[in-house]
Amino acid sequence: MQYGRSLEKLTASIACSAINPTSHIASSTLPFLGPRFPRCNPQDKEALLQIKKDLNYPTSLSSWNSHTDCCDQTRPWKGVMCQDINQCNRVNYLSLSDIDLHPHPLEMPSAIGNLPFLNFLYINESPTSLAHSQQPSQISPSFDTSPLETPCCLALYLISWLPNLQGLSLDGNWLSGSIPDSFGSLNRLNSLTLSRNQLSGEIPQSLGKLNLAIVDLSRNRLNGDASMLFGSEKKPLKINLSRNRLAFDFGKVEVSDKLEALDLSNNGIYGRLPQGLTSLKFLRELNVSCNSLSGEITKGGKLQSFGVSSYAHNKGLCGSPLPKCKRFVRPTGTN
Repeated sequence: MQYGRSLEKLTASIACSAINPTSHIASSTLPFLGPRFPRCNPQDKEALLQIKKDLNYPTSLSSWNSHTDCCDQTRPWKGVMCQDINQCNRVNYLSLSDIDLHPHPLEMPSAIGNLPFLNFLYINESPTSLAHSQQPSQISPSFDTSPLETPCCLALYLISWLPNLQGLSLDGNWLSGSIPDSFGSLNRLNSLTLSRNQLSGEIPQSLGKLNLAIVDLSRNRLNGDASMLFGSEKKPLKINLSRNRLAFDFGKVEVSDKLEALDLSNNGIYGRLPQGLTSLKFLRELNVSCNSLSGEITKGGKLQSFGVSSYAHNKGLCGSPLPKCKRFVRPTGTN
C-alpha cells in the first residue's frame, strides 16, 4: 500500500515535470527512500528565471536561484507563491513590486505570459516601459498584434492571455497607450488597478462584462465614458476613477447597493447625482468634487454625512452639505 502511494507520487511528479523527466528521476528517489521531489513546476521555474534575466538580475530577486525550489515555503522565492493543481504545484501569485530596476524603465518581461496558472499579478512602483516588448514564444500563434500598429503596447495585450487572473495591479509604472479591449475576456478578474500611469483613450466597453469588486484607474489620461463599470447587478466594493478626463452623464448610472467607496473627482462628469446613492448602506467614502455636476444633492442615506469637500467645485450642484439651492421666484405681476 505504501509502495502504491509512492508510485502514484512518482508518476505525478514526472507528469508535472514534463521537461527532461529522466534527469529528474536520476537526482531523486521514491519519497520513502530519499529526498523530496521538487515542488516547482519546471516550466514555471524556467519562466521565472527568464523574467529575472529580462529585468537585468535585480538584487531584490537574489532568492530566485536555479538551484533552489521556487515553491519551497521554507526558502521562498521573493514575491512567488504556488498552488497545488491536480498534484502539480504551479505558480499562481507573482509580485514584482518595489524592485530595484537598473536601468529603468524596462520592458515588462514577456515570459510572464508563460505562467498559465497565474491568479494574481502585482507590479507596483517598479517603472516598466512596455512600448517595445516582444511576442512571447509560447503564446498562441494567433497572437500577432504589433506594438507599432496598436494604440497600446504589446505586453498589456499579453496579460489577456492569462485566463486565470483574478487580481491585476500595475499601479505606479510608466504604462502608456490605451487599455486593451481584450481585458474584457479575463472572466475571472475581480480586481483591476492601473492607477498612476499614463494610460489614455477611452475605457473599453468590454470591461462592462466583468464583475469587478475593485476598480482603480485613477491618475491617468483616460477620457469619455465610464458608465459600463457601474450597474445595479454588479457588486463593486470600490471604484476610483479620479484625476482623468472622463465625461458621462452620472445621473443615468445605476449603482450597486454593495458599493463602499467611490471617487470620481477631477473629471468632466456631468448630470445629477443618481438617486440610487441614497440607498447605499455601506458607503463610507465619496468624492465627486471638481466635475460639472448639477442639481440638488438628494436628501437621504449617507449623502449628508460627507463634508463639503466631497462635492466642491461643481458649479451647478447645491443642497446640504453645500449651500441651499437658489429658488427662482417669478416677479409679481408677470404672467
